[in-house]
Amino acid sequence: DPAMIRPLAGFAVLVLVGALGPGTRPPLGSVMQIFFVSSFVGNFLPSIGGDVYRAYQLARLGVRSSEAAASVLMDRIVGVLSMVMVAAVALLFLRDLELPGGVPMLVIVTAPCAAAAAAVFSSGVAGRLVAIIQLVPIATVHSAARKLMDAIRRYATHHGALLGVLALSVVVQLLRVVQAYCLGRALDLTLPMIFYFGFFPVITLSL
Repeated sequence: DPAMIRPLAGFAVLVLVGALGPGTRPPLGSVMQIFFVSSFVGNFLPSIGGDVYRAYQLARLGVRSSEAAASVLMDRIVGVLSMVMVAAVALLFLRDLELPGGVPMLVIVTAPCAAAAAAVFSSGVAGRLVAIIQLVPIATVHSAARKLMDAIRRYATHHGALLGVLALSVVVQLLRVVQAYCLGRALDLTLPMIFYFGFFPVITLSL
């Protein structure tokens, strides 16, 4: 990624952590270190491996485990939503171009995001999700699920933080698309930039 992308993404995590626990907000430098290391870990493990590492290290800095996990999960949800938004706008300008699977992929990815958003702002949806998780016959999973859902639900009162993180995430996605365009130009590809805005997020979401 370009040098400015990682700091922006790391700052978004700090905003999410600070929204739930301002008294235990870790130093910016420590959060950036965790974010960079978790990104490195994610190169060798499935993306969830980097997320687990990030939540674990945030908890070691004094953030409650449920709040650390909630911030990582919300960051992932907002990141996916920002990619969907960028691709959806670009596809409006590319509606005459056939993109096999592009629109269905966006719909498939948007559905979990919508369910997650509903869980944040609807106690009924949150309760149903917890009830589903409680089908797992492990008591510790039940307790962890309730604490995580309670932490996620607290974001419902932090509209400013969520909008700020969404704006940062959109900027990050735009920078990544511009990076892909520059790499394409370096390889002598002559596709217009709008193609990258339509294709790159869809390809990223499908990986």
